[in-house]
Amino acid sequence: MNRPERSTTAAIKFIVWIALRLGRRAARLLLYPICLYFVLFSRKPRRASALFLSKALGRAPGFGDLFSHYHVFAACLLDRVFFLNDQSDDFDIRVHGEDIVIDLMQRGRAVCCSAPIWAASRRSACWATASGICASAW
Repeated sequence: MNRPERSTTAAIKFIVWIALRLGRRAARLLLYPICLYFVLFSRKPRRASALFLSKALGRAPGFGDLFSHYHVFAACLLDRVFFLNDQSDDFDIRVHGEDIVIDLMQRGRAVCCSAPIWAASRRSACWATASGICASAW
């Protein structure tokens, strides 16, 4: 699905400013009305989300499932704002399989770190850190 950004540059800069000046808690509060807006008014992405969730959950998703799916996505994007600005002190970061990844990197093997972000869980996010290690934030 290749679509233009629905938000404005000013809106994105505003939430980044809120996040970096007022903190993660204040910025996460803004995610609720933002996600509500997008769940209500983004018809095609909502259908794609519902299709994915129906397969993942094994049932037709309700409004809460859709909202949660949007919120998890938004929360992951917001968390990346903090990581990209070296503000990760408030996160509990646990590295899994670091020795395996380092061994593969030292042997010149390709390493790809990824993990699914499930709509039912706000606990899971995965990204490759600057050193190429896969880490999970809980």
